[in-house]
Amino acid sequence: MRAFSLLMLVAVLVFGSVSVGYAADAYDEGYVWAEENDVTDINYNEGSSDDFNEGVRDYVAERLAEQEWSDEGMQADEDMQTEE
Repeated sequence: MRAFSLLMLVAVLVFGSVSVGYAADAYDEGYVWAEENDVTDINYNEGSSDDFNEGVRDYVAERLAEQEWSDEGMQADEDMQTEE
């Protein structure tokens, strides 16, 4: 029984890390692909896996957040100039 438990633990550790590694790879591939292809669709869902699609969507979300932040900064600068 002890040997079986040890074998199961090893199997979970080995196969669990493989699937987590694959998910991270697919996510990273989606993120990089979106960056290289200048994707702007926040609802992108046409990739080869959910993890890939999530990477694409996260890239788009980050770009939109950066753009909003930049736009707010530009608006604040314009507001300060009109007050002077």
